[in-house]
Amino acid sequence: MIDPGDTLSYVSPKVIEQCCLQVVKFKNPCLVQLAIGVKTTVLAKVSNFPLKLAGQPIMANLNVLPLGSHNFLIGMDWVEKRWSLINYKYKTLNYMDLEGIR
Repeated sequence: MIDPGDTLSYVSPKVIEQCCLQVVKFKNPCLVQLAIGVKTTVLAKVSNFPLKLAGQPIMANLNVLPLGSHNFLIGMDWVEKRWSLINYKYKTLNYMDLEGIR
């Protein structure tokens, strides 16, 4: 899921378990507020995780956070880094790949 309302990107703990991913624990955990108003602490992250977005490979830094029915949530950190343009009317996403090609 892409959510431009989120500052950071996230991965569900169930993906961490299923894929046996290595996480890096934060020295200073951060507090985030979920859309439902609940505040929770983010304790760890996965760096440079390879994903496919609309069939295209991407890399994202993902904080570990329970996401309910979603496995991944791509936030503004990735959207801004890749100079993304989201057209909600036509449901399209344009971004620069790792080589700088849109």
